Amino acid sequence: MAIHRAQTDPSVQVRFYKDGADNYFVGGDHAGVVQLDFLVSAPTSYFAGPLPTAGLLSEMSNEASAEVRRYLPESVPESVREPAWEMFELLGLSEQMPISELVWNLAGHLRAFIAEPFPLEEWSNDVYRDVLFGGRGVCRHRAFAFVVTLQAWGIAARYVYNEAHAFAEVYIPGSGWRRVDLGGGAQGLHVLNAASRVMHAPAESDPFPTPPEYVENYSERAREELSRREIERTDASPTEHSDDPREHSDEPPERSDELGERSDDPGERSDDPINMPPLASGLTCCGEPMTVQTS
Repeated sequence: MAIHRAQTDPSVQVRFYKDGADNYFVGGDHAGVVQLDFLVSAPTSYFAGPLPTAGLLSEMSNEASAEVRRYLPESVPESVREPAWEMFELLGLSEQMPISELVWNLAGHLRAFIAEPFPLEEWSNDVYRDVLFGGRGVCRHRAFAFVVTLQAWGIAARYVYNEAHAFAEVYIPGSGWRRVDLGGGAQGLHVLNAASRVMHAPAESDPFPTPPEYVENYSERAREELSRREIERTDASPTEHSDDPREHSDEPPERSDELGERSDDPGERSDDPINMPPLASGLTCCGEPMTVQTS
C-alpha cells in the first residue's frame, strides 16, 4: 500500500508507521483532537484478477520471504492438523495442485456456508472443526476457518477485520498477498450515507467461486449492482468486474499477527469531501517510519 497525500486540521506534523502485520499507525506530538485525511492506493492484483497457475505447497517455504514465512507455523497441533487434512481429502485436493487451486477450492467451500451464526447449543469442545464442517457461519467464522486451514496445509494466510466485516489474505507465489472475501457479512449492519457514494469496481473479476449462498449475502442494492455488471459482461464488455460490494467501505481494516489480536477503537471520521494537497517530495512509504508535514 502507498500513501499519496495527507492533510490535518489543525495543521500539525504527523508520522506514519507500519508494523509486521502491515497495519498502519499514525503518531504525533500534538496534544488535542486532530482530523487526519489521507489518500492511499494498493495494487489491483490484491483485490481481483486471474490466479497464477504455478507454485506448489513444497515450494512455499522456499519462495516466501521471511516476512511471509512468519505466517507459516513451525508446528501444527494435532487438533488442527487432523480436521484440516480431512477437509483437504474431502475437497479432493492433491499436493501436486497449484497453491491457487487449493485456495480456490477452500474458498468455494466456505462461501457456500449459510450466513447465520453457528448455534451455541451445537458447539463442541472443538470450535475449529465445528466451524470448518458446520456449513454455517458469518464472516468472522469463515475467515477464521480459512486462515487456520491454510496455515495447517503450509500456506501463508492472515485474518483481517474491522467492525463491519472480516476476510482473509493469502500469499500466493507469483502473485503476492491476495484478498479473499468469503461472504457472510455482519448482520444488523446499517451503512450511513451510502446513497451518495460510488461503489468500487475493480478492473478485473473476483477469481473465486460464487455459489448462490455467497451471492445471497449481499444487500438488495448490491445484488442489483451485481446483476447489472453480469449483464454488461455477458453482452459485450471484455473487462470483468469484481462481484464484491464491500470494497466501497471507508472503514480501514485491521490485520493481526496472530488470531485474536485486535484494536477495538474505530475512531471517528468525517463525511466532508477530502481535498488533499500532494505530499512533500521525497516521502517514502512501506518502509521506515514516515514524517509528513502538512500545510
